Amino acid sequence: MCSIKKKLISLAVALVFIWLVVSAYFYGQHYIVMKDYPLYAKVDTGDAVIIISNVRVYGFERSGYFFDQQWYWSIADKIKNPNIQYPFLKICFFYTRPYIFDKDERTIQLQGLIAFKDFKGDDYESIPEEMPEIDIYGDYDVCLADGIGYHHEGSSNIHFFWSQGDDVVLKNNHTYKVVIKDHETGELIKEIPFRPEWQVHTYNFFQKKPEHLSYRPKFEVESFLSLLKNSKTETAESYIHFERSDQFPWKNLSHDYLQSVRLHSEFYIGSYLGYEDVFAIDLLYDDPDKKRRTPSEEFGKQTIYFIADKFGDWKLIDVTPLKFISRR
Repeated sequence: MCSIKKKLISLAVALVFIWLVVSAYFYGQHYIVMKDYPLYAKVDTGDAVIIISNVRVYGFERSGYFFDQQWYWSIADKIKNPNIQYPFLKICFFYTRPYIFDKDERTIQLQGLIAFKDFKGDDYESIPEEMPEIDIYGDYDVCLADGIGYHHEGSSNIHFFWSQGDDVVLKNNHTYKVVIKDHETGELIKEIPFRPEWQVHTYNFFQKKPEHLSYRPKFEVESFLSLLKNSKTETAESYIHFERSDQFPWKNLSHDYLQSVRLHSEFYIGSYLGYEDVFAIDLLYDDPDKKRRTPSEEFGKQTIYFIADKFGDWKLIDVTPLKFISRR
């Protein structure tokens, strides 16, 4: 009897050990490293303002997991209780290999935005058919970028971009430069040389990697509002530009509707309160008494204004009073 008990204990220990080894392996499949170099530069082309925000380097790409239907989704669809369905999906996702890693070659990504000064509302003809060429170069004047992507929302006059190069051998490059050219003429608009001091960030299954467009000012405004919602005003003060710390109208945010706020798209203003290259975003408020809400039925709106300081950090400078669009 004792012999059987010992065998069962040994088997249980062995199974736990195997489970720990397997779990450690899959934990490593979610462990990723990103290197960032905050590179703040502003270029005025006459028609537009280009802001360079960051250079990012990473050595992985998404595997087929993100594109193929996984076997466990069909099981999850049959689980009607969300308190069970969500943990089930999380556990299944943990035991996957969502990334393909490359030890030698890296992806390098230059991130920023283009704000068009003359773009009004839906007048898309005011946007040039061809964007400026924005590339990143390495040693020996070799262009590292393979292409550029853009993100634009609604009637905003801002295009967020990422100029990206894959299969870059990072150890072969030590000095870099951003090169901005006119697409039609090829004329050089600006060169921005830099020698990066990389900031290393690690992420895992329990700590999500940054959003694809994490350099958007919208995320800073969301963080600021989240602090106010949780009555952390002292921490929220760090989001205010130091020149406006005594004049910022906090009273305009002291109302009962902050919990229902949602953010519209960022847009470029230009000059405001004596500052140049000011950006803004509308804060929209839904009627808290309505159970069903649609994007066009907000009953309140206010606008928050911000600029990039000399370090490239977005800082708030003003917020308008809450204006009621329609009374409840």
